[in-house]
Amino acid sequence: MTSETSKRPVTGTRLVIGYIGVSSMLIGIMVLTPLLVLTVYRHDLPHATCFIFPGVITMLFGYLLYFLNIRGARRGPLQKNEDAIIIVFTWLIAIVSCSVPFLLTGEFTVSQSVFETMSGLTTTGLSIVDVQSCPNIFLIHRSLLHFFGGIGLVLVMVTALSNAHGLRVYNAEGHTDKLLPNMVDSARLILAMYTGFILAGTVAYRIAGVPLFDAVNTAISAVSTGGFTVTPGSIGDYNSVPVEIISIVLMLVGAVNFLENFLLLRGRFHAYCNHAETKVLGAVVVGFSVTTALILLAFGTVSAFPKALRVGLFETVSVLTSTGFSIIPSISVLPPAVIFLFVILMFMGGQAGSTAGGIKLHRIVVIVKSLIWSFRDRYGHHRNVYSYKIHRFGKYIECTDKERREVFLFLGMYVALFFLGSFLFMLLGSSMQDATFEFASCIGNTGVSIGLIQASSNPAVLWVGAVGMFFGRLEIIPVFLAFRRIGGKIRERVTYGNGNQT
Repeated sequence: MTSETSKRPVTGTRLVIGYIGVSSMLIGIMVLTPLLVLTVYRHDLPHATCFIFPGVITMLFGYLLYFLNIRGARRGPLQKNEDAIIIVFTWLIAIVSCSVPFLLTGEFTVSQSVFETMSGLTTTGLSIVDVQSCPNIFLIHRSLLHFFGGIGLVLVMVTALSNAHGLRVYNAEGHTDKLLPNMVDSARLILAMYTGFILAGTVAYRIAGVPLFDAVNTAISAVSTGGFTVTPGSIGDYNSVPVEIISIVLMLVGAVNFLENFLLLRGRFHAYCNHAETKVLGAVVVGFSVTTALILLAFGTVSAFPKALRVGLFETVSVLTSTGFSIIPSISVLPPAVIFLFVILMFMGGQAGSTAGGIKLHRIVVIVKSLIWSFRDRYGHHRNVYSYKIHRFGKYIECTDKERREVFLFLGMYVALFFLGSFLFMLLGSSMQDATFEFASCIGNTGVSIGLIQASSNPAVLWVGAVGMFFGRLEIIPVFLAFRRIGGKIRERVTYGNGNQT
């Protein structure tokens, strides 16, 4: 009996806690990573303890969970929605651990520390940090938050799980890209591509005359579509067309599905260009850039068309890809019509399976196609046989009723959360325009600000924005599924306990 029991695979709560332990150990390493810059910036050595304490504690905590639950054990399958629980708690542990370094400086409150960390991990880019006085080790810490948050906190964890488990957990975080048949190999390839793009961007920035420290941080922010910069005026401080062109290319690379980038690197240009999201991305960039330029000219914001087109293109790409870079002093100087266009872009976002936020272009395609199909089915010739396919990654793929229902469910939840967050901002004293723009930026993980969120903002404003960023990054549904599953487990325990007592 004992032998049979020992061979039973670990499942349920113990399995979930064990995997959360694995994530926690990796998060601890992530918190310690900024210490590497002390070899170059020795004057930041007094800040080392801000990272050592939370990093080591998180690693020990994670190892304890791993050791007590799954170390050396045969692991069973994850049950329904348990992958969502792993994702949500991985993110919550990362947010807490990565915010402690800010808090230990004594210069940030809990609200400010959590907000800055949330903005970094969700690749939103809204910031309350004064980058001019911020130590280099903390600037690197912010950029590394973008790096790990952009690629997905669980991607590095996938190699520690079985293929089936890793794929489920990775997909639960909002990714659907599987480049190779083996998930572990796919994870490694994605990580290699992601890092390669950042290195290429760093070299390009250096050639364009950007200092090395700035180049590294800016390249990470651009590819992760994050938006943190080490200059107070964002990309505009460089006042360089080459720097802006490099930034546009990197932002677009980050906002494209990793599988699409893989196809492009392999020379499959036809499959890349005919992908439905690529066509929409190109059309939106061209259309909104020109429209924005014309509005800027019409309102006298910019006097010459070349300058207007330069601003229109850069800001359009930045907002659509949810990066948040800017080459203008403030979004508030733009005409209301441009601000309205930017809200639309923040809702749209980049491609599915990319580092960008927003609703995602794949869902936009499905929504528009579904409306066209519904009109065609209702008013088209009844003898015709219609297909419901979308061109993806070089071939036409059937768009099922289930997929369409899920897309419209997500759209409804996204819009509902947008209205709720905007309303809360208004209750806290913001105007309707400021509230809707700022929360659209939060939930879309965009990072452009109209000035509502600052270091001096009401803590409640920071918490509302942070929660919006969290739900936007995890795409809402996994969060609800996780807490629904946790509630179900609690009810089962309570019911089981009551049964024993009776």
